[in-house]
Amino acid sequence: MAIDWFSIALISAISQGFLLCVVILSLNTGQRTANLLLATSVALNTIPIAIYSFIRADIALHTLVYGSLLLTILKAPALYLYVRSLTEADFRLSKDLLKHLLVMVPSTTIFLYLLSGTDLNESMSLYEFFGQLRLPLFNLYVNLVIMAYSITSLIKLERHTRLIESAVSATDSINLNWLKGLIIFMIVICSFHFGLDISHLLGLSPIEPKSIVVLVLNLGFIYFISFGGMRQPIIFTEKLQSILTVSAPEVLIETPSETETQKPDNKYQKSGMEPDRLEKVWSQLTHLLESDRPYLNDELTLPQLAEQLGEKPHDLSQVINSQSGNNFYELINGFRVKEAMELLGNPEHQRRKMLDIATEVGFKSQSTFYNQFKKHAGMTPKQYKDQKLSESMPLANESS
Repeated sequence: MAIDWFSIALISAISQGFLLCVVILSLNTGQRTANLLLATSVALNTIPIAIYSFIRADIALHTLVYGSLLLTILKAPALYLYVRSLTEADFRLSKDLLKHLLVMVPSTTIFLYLLSGTDLNESMSLYEFFGQLRLPLFNLYVNLVIMAYSITSLIKLERHTRLIESAVSATDSINLNWLKGLIIFMIVICSFHFGLDISHLLGLSPIEPKSIVVLVLNLGFIYFISFGGMRQPIIFTEKLQSILTVSAPEVLIETPSETETQKPDNKYQKSGMEPDRLEKVWSQLTHLLESDRPYLNDELTLPQLAEQLGEKPHDLSQVINSQSGNNFYELINGFRVKEAMELLGNPEHQRRKMLDIATEVGFKSQSTFYNQFKKHAGMTPKQYKDQKLSESMPLANESS
């Protein structure tokens, strides 16, 4: 068949996928386990692209070659283990992890059943081998596995976010937002993939659009890894581990829900400190933040702030959680936003660049500054600046 743009895209995806595996494995980043799992996941995402490229070319393969599709199920647990390798300081590959191979049992059983009635010396197309009905059923199972592992991975990432935000005020390189985006992307595409399979089983659509979905899913995965995973620094450095060690175990206490914070009886339920002492330390903390402004230090940590107050880090974490309803990260960035609002509202600072203001108040990046400003102020820094400027204009006209 003639080579069209789609065939070129498939060939490009295959070459980029395997090349990316080689590059990841050659990285000298100090996190070899994470890189190995990441390369494995990329390779497993490249296999179905290669198979579909043969389908597009009308090339019949030996039936045993289609067994490689069974391995694509493992891309979900491989990505999940990659998430664990980044979010668990003591993660190691062990025999216990072999239990994740069990996801292959149902699909392998189906595959062996199909082989029992097939001439192994005969080459055939993928659709001929699986059949128009069995292939969508096979894909349904694969996507259910991917969805289950993706949701579990998101839960792990959320716990990781809560952990680091309870002890540090700058999380730009360790928050793994790119990985959250990748997993959400996979869930969305898999949902669409799932819908196409159901539609085909009901006779509402042909099977052909699936090759496009497979390409989008796997190409998207490869490019996410190129821009995120390739640049992911080590998270649990010695410095961060020491910070989390002195902040644990109370640092893992969840932020009280809105309902809990409204009930005085439950306000101190998770805290070992007396209510009077909680309020006293909270008063000292707010006074320190307002007078000395330690939040201007862009690397401020919970232990550093606790030392200035003469308190234990885990005690201070309890105070912040119970009194503010936020974690350490949200509290500190809230004060940074207030400082930025004062600067943006001052006519003397109207000509300053946003990045300049962001770094002055303690933010390490402009993107984090914008996100936190919008979260705390309900608008972007530029909108707030324009609003203050418009409010000052009538006053200037009246005075003149």
